[in-house]
Amino acid sequence: MTNQAFSKIWIIVIALVILTGGILTWQYWWVSKEEVKPPEIKVPEEVIEEETANWKTYRNEEYGFEIKYPTDWKVDSSFPGRLRPGQEDFQPGISPQVFSFAPKEIDLTEEASEISIYVAPPGYFTCPPGIPIDCISGQSGEIIVGEIKAMFLEGKSTKYCPPEGREVKEIYLCKSNNYFRFYTTKQKEEIFNQMLSTFRFLE
Repeated sequence: MTNQAFSKIWIIVIALVILTGGILTWQYWWVSKEEVKPPEIKVPEEVIEEETANWKTYRNEEYGFEIKYPTDWKVDSSFPGRLRPGQEDFQPGISPQVFSFAPKEIDLTEEASEISIYVAPPGYFTCPPGIPIDCISGQSGEIIVGEIKAMFLEGKSTKYCPPEGREVKEIYLCKSNNYFRFYTTKQKEEIFNQMLSTFRFLE
């Protein structure tokens, strides 16, 4: 075989190597990057809606809100604190109220609820609400509840809000100068979040 024939073969081999290298480089830097894009992890809202579709609905006209809770649970309301000067009895919409949610078998007169909503009318708390860091030692941040911006605080309860050392979470917001405080323990946080997704203010 002549030198000219060898030269042609080498030219073809080199051309193939360059072409192959170019294709592999293109696949590595462009095609592979597009294909390996990490998927977005998002919990569909439809899943929560399906899980809570058959739940009961608690509706409160005095404070203008409603929320769903599990069918095998109950809701109980009470009036914490003392009567104000000149006030003869507790009145819904005028006195602070606590709405406690718990499984039906729980005696709320003997045990504290692990999920509750505390509501106070204007004059009891400052709006927008602050964060009572003396009650919970942990981290805070912002969250949206009922299309309203709220503040949350989660961590361990302090000696000022017994039982001390309990893993809890509270959310604070104001609507029409009414003060709302949502409470849950860590053990009930999953149900609490489902309930919170159904919370809305009445128009």
